[in-house]
Amino acid sequence: MFRALSPGASVAVIAPASHAPTESFEAGLALLADRYDVLRGYYPNRVSRQEPPFAYLAGSDAERAAALNAAIRDPQVGAIFCARGGYGATRLLALSGGQALDLPALAARGVPLVGFSDITALHQAAVTAGAISIHGPVVNQLAVLPEGDREVLFALLEGRAMPRLEGLGYLVGGRARGRLRGGNLTLLAALCGTPQQPRFAGCVVLLEDVGEVPYRLDRMLTQLLATGALDDIAGVVLGDFASCDAEQGQPPTPITALEVLGERLGRLQVPIASGAPVGHGARNVALPLGVEVALDAQAGTLEVLPG
Repeated sequence: MFRALSPGASVAVIAPASHAPTESFEAGLALLADRYDVLRGYYPNRVSRQEPPFAYLAGSDAERAAALNAAIRDPQVGAIFCARGGYGATRLLALSGGQALDLPALAARGVPLVGFSDITALHQAAVTAGAISIHGPVVNQLAVLPEGDREVLFALLEGRAMPRLEGLGYLVGGRARGRLRGGNLTLLAALCGTPQQPRFAGCVVLLEDVGEVPYRLDRMLTQLLATGALDDIAGVVLGDFASCDAEQGQPPTPITALEVLGERLGRLQVPIASGAPVGHGARNVALPLGVEVALDAQAGTLEVLPG
């Protein structure tokens, strides 16, 4: 497990992917600063800055990788919070030599990386390197989440309580245990065929996404199935698939996102829970990736096990 924080501990905020809208970022940053010592040396200068030719990135690949590596190696930093997802994390995984991400140091120091969505790429690489990563809110999402979801994140970081999800739905009943892996479906599919190719045998796999209509979900799930990423998994937890039943401004498709998920994943014959409050919707409960969990799909529970 990662090293537990104490209130007032030093943390870093970085922008490893896209820039964050100023208003929502500042609101989230204020909430963090009320609880921890946010080291301003890591405050991303380009968190809201947009420049050609890559206006969708928070800085060059070298700048973003250097900020992440500096936070990883800084003995003061007890946790690393991502400003936003968006796009750009996969570009950092392709860097080599002196610019390569120092993920072994992240694992060795026991520093959790907090984020979701595009940050899934970094989670996948970090957990593969031996770290425990946190699939949880990005800074620009913190202020709009229910207070209870923020408390789950802080309790997890501070070692006061492990998350437990209740009231889940299910597509396939049964129980499973395994290490929790996964995250954003689009990013996991994008990593197929790369050195970070997902291989989730024996794991409970978390999946969520936003704005991907059923046929695109079908395509990405088919890719994961075809590459063997989901071979011999223990179970599946489906989070929020926000705005995935229709193209923007168009009527709903004849088949729902949940129906596609059930059809593609049901062939695996493992327990499948649905409706976890995780992802791009109104809620985003933090869950540690790389740790053992117990899933009871029919009872609607997911429990993070001590260890």
